[in-house]
Amino acid sequence: MFSTGEAGPPEVRSPTPLEMLAGSGAAVAAEEATRPTSRQSPRISVATEILNSEDDSSSEEQEVESVQGTPTGVLCKQVVPLLRYLDFKAAKYADPRHPGSYVELVKNRSRIKVATNLELISLDHKYRELEEKNNVLQGHLALSRRLHKTVLQLRDDAAAEAQREFEKQRAKLEAELHSERIQNGTLAEELVR
Repeated sequence: MFSTGEAGPPEVRSPTPLEMLAGSGAAVAAEEATRPTSRQSPRISVATEILNSEDDSSSEEQEVESVQGTPTGVLCKQVVPLLRYLDFKAAKYADPRHPGSYVELVKNRSRIKVATNLELISLDHKYRELEEKNNVLQGHLALSRRLHKTVLQLRDDAAAEAQREFEKQRAKLEAELHSERIQNGTLAEELVR
């Protein structure tokens, strides 16, 4: 293999394991494509084909034994579970109300998620703004309550101070009135004598 795309002499490099696997897998696929008869397998995948043979049970065992150590066996270990998964998804999404392939359904679902995601982001932004406004209003309300409480306290203190002053003045006036009455009483007694 040669590396291309750069100026200068080509460099020799060894093939990667993936390239070796792909090469041997391609050779096996070409060999299998030349075999004459095939049928579809209902148990693995709609797109998977199994070749006809005289004795199905013994040929499957032989095929498993012959494929186990090869790159095809490695691919089978990876591909067969994937095909089963895709068959499950195809059966799950094979709803006659939603015509189209599984891929189209996933693309549509992804588009819907993106659209709703934008909507959710917008709603989240509005929610945060409302939450900030609510916090500001809660702060104003708490401040108003404290101010109202302080005003009521000052009013009560002023009323109590005025009441004390009134009581002092009243006591003073009563004392003066009492002394005036005593003086008037003494003067009246002196006049009567």
